[in-house]
This record gives sequence, structure tokens and C-alpha cells, in this order.
Amino acid sequence: MADSEKRKKVLLITVIIAIVLGASVFAYTKYDAYVKAHNKVTDGPAVSVLVIEVPKKDVPLVKEWVGTTQGDVNTDIYAKISGYLLKMNYSEGTVVQ
Repeated sequence: MADSEKRKKVLLITVIIAIVLGASVFAYTKYDAYVKAHNKVTDGPAVSVLVIEVPKKDVPLVKEWVGTTQGDVNTDIYAKISGYLLKMNYSEGTVVQ
């Protein structure tokens, strides 16, 4: 590449950087002026505010979650026949043979 081509590229990059910087400074000053113009505090009657002193005390940490449990081995129990249970010939919780 010739020396003059390198100088043209460097000059072009310098001009582009200068344009971008100038546009950025211009935009920032316009934005700053806009913000200052729209954030003026207006003088008016004072607004009454309710103030309550909060006492300092310990508060217990309580956490509650909703969940379900599952055993290690779960099984479904199905009847082998259909029908209605007419009589129960054992007591709940006793050993059955």
C-alpha cells in the first residue's frame, strides 16, 4: 500500500471520529438543557405529610410453603373384582391371615 493511501485512510478515520464526537457533545448539551428545563421545582403551598415513628423491635422469621410429600415406594391399589362391600370381617389394624 502506498504512503498516500495510508494517509488518506488515517485522515478519513480521524474525520469520522471528529464528526461522531461533535455529534455526541451536541446531543448531550441539548439533552442536558432539556432535562434542566423540565425538572424545575414549582413554588406552591406545602403539602402535609403524615409521619409515624416506627418502634424498633425483633420480628421472628417465619416461612411457610405449600407442598406435597411422596414416599420412596408408591403404589396404586385396585380391586380385582367389581361390586360393593357388604360386610367387613376384620377389625381395623389387626393381623389378617
